[in-house]
Amino acid sequence: MKPFFFGSTDRQLFGAFHAADEDAPRRDAAVLLCYPWMAEYNMTHWAFRKLAASLAREGFPTLRFDYGGTGDSMGSAESADVTQWPSDIVTAGKELLELSGLATLTLVGKGLGATLAVAASKELPVRELVLWDPVVAGGDYVAELDRIDAHQRLFRLYPPAPAPGTRDELLGFAVPRSQRQALTAVELVRHTPKLSGALTLVASSPSAGFTKAVEHFKGQGLRASLVEAIEDVDEAAAAGQSALLSAKPLAAITQAVQQGERS
Repeated sequence: MKPFFFGSTDRQLFGAFHAADEDAPRRDAAVLLCYPWMAEYNMTHWAFRKLAASLAREGFPTLRFDYGGTGDSMGSAESADVTQWPSDIVTAGKELLELSGLATLTLVGKGLGATLAVAASKELPVRELVLWDPVVAGGDYVAELDRIDAHQRLFRLYPPAPAPGTRDELLGFAVPRSQRQALTAVELVRHTPKLSGALTLVASSPSAGFTKAVEHFKGQGLRASLVEAIEDVDEAAAAGQSALLSAKPLAAITQAVQQGERS
């Protein structure tokens, strides 16, 4: 694994490049991992590290990175701007193509990262899109964050939270009003993905929204499929209290990436 900074001087992004194992088969596409956001980033960081290492062992050069204003990338949480993160994905994708020497990408995203990857795919040579529990509707996503935030405050005996949307914080993260509005406007099906291969939506829990999204993409002429990789999680994990151990979804993602290589 090679940790490094990349991007423009005024927007330095932090990434970790996992080179393909020398003894692995030669692959045609490199894999770009697009993290989710907020507490979900922390919950899935371990899973993404495991996924990146596994894909590298299978011969896929893999890059995981932090969006501007998040993780170890340049900028503060207050300056983070969801509208800029698709451009960060494009920057990371171009960096990965240069590092790997390949001409094609597979984008794998989780949560909000999956939805942003759909928008970014229009500006990159993408073969496959693998969307793990993508955000389907931003308004529902923000409402769920408000619900979890209120639950955690009650669980930890904090004072009751003000009405949703009246403060610039969620789950301990800075969320300015402009960021909340931008998140609310996010929609998975707003953009038509540009790819030469298939779109796979990996669901770790049943959702009518996922089914409708896949049908929408099929209606756009894409090869889209829904793979249910139902993961049993305890109540604490479901409430956002513990790390997400995701063996079934990770296996489904790896299979989707490998299947794209054979198609």
